[in-house]
Amino acid sequence: MNAFALVLLVAMATACCEARLLRLSQSQKMAFLKEHNRLRAQTAKGHTRGQPSASNMAELVWDDRLMRSANRWVRKCRVGHDRARDRRLPGFSWVGQNWAGGHSRDFTRKSCSKVCGHYTQVVWAKTTRVGCGVARCGRYPYHVVCNYATGGNFNNEFPYARGRPASRCGRRFRRRRNGLCVA
Repeated sequence: MNAFALVLLVAMATACCEARLLRLSQSQKMAFLKEHNRLRAQTAKGHTRGQPSASNMAELVWDDRLMRSANRWVRKCRVGHDRARDRRLPGFSWVGQNWAGGHSRDFTRKSCSKVCGHYTQVVWAKTTRVGCGVARCGRYPYHVVCNYATGGNFNNEFPYARGRPASRCGRRFRRRRNGLCVA
């Protein structure tokens, strides 16, 4: 199974039923964070099939504001994205969102299939924060939505710069760990 689908495929609910929002424990939040960073490091080091290594990919940190924003959408048990304006948060110019998985990207042409935006948001180099919400919805056991800041997926932009892992982190990053730039 594609590793990126593992994180993102858990969101398979329909809009048919009432939701029960699940409160994430600290260890569950850290499990989401650890898996996101594992997948980012895998790509940064060039270990994702068909994808070049990344020279500027940041390590993510957990953000409870993004989690609360994701909770507002996930409790509706709707498949798809909310409106971008519903994710506006002070301090972030753009908040990206994932609710399903998969990727099919041609890195050289800055293009991808319809669902690869979920993959590219996970590996968007300038994204530094993540927060996820989980609800029980109808016949599917879990509906998961993750929000990201600063969001990515801008037209005609690569999700990250090619190169040796963590070789172009920039001044705001104090160190490097596991192929990622760490603030």
